[in-house]
Amino acid sequence: MLDVGKPSPGGFTLSDKMIECGEPEDELVGLGQEYGTGEADVVALEARVAEIVEAMEKRPSSPERPVEDSPAVCAWPDPR
Repeated sequence: MLDVGKPSPGGFTLSDKMIECGEPEDELVGLGQEYGTGEADVVALEARVAEIVEAMEKRPSSPERPVEDSPAVCAWPDPR
């Protein structure tokens, strides 16, 4: 929900952020495909999945209210 009088980031900034937020999911899909075709072995698969999941778990649960000082993958930009 938008607050009255609150500045909003531009469309390109928001678009870039949406793309960034979807990257971990895209990485998981690509990794699964690599494993399925034999391009990635089990050790590489498990290591990379652990990294991706850890990064996803660090995201704030609510993009409207990012956790302060969070190293979140998907933190929304401050429009100020």
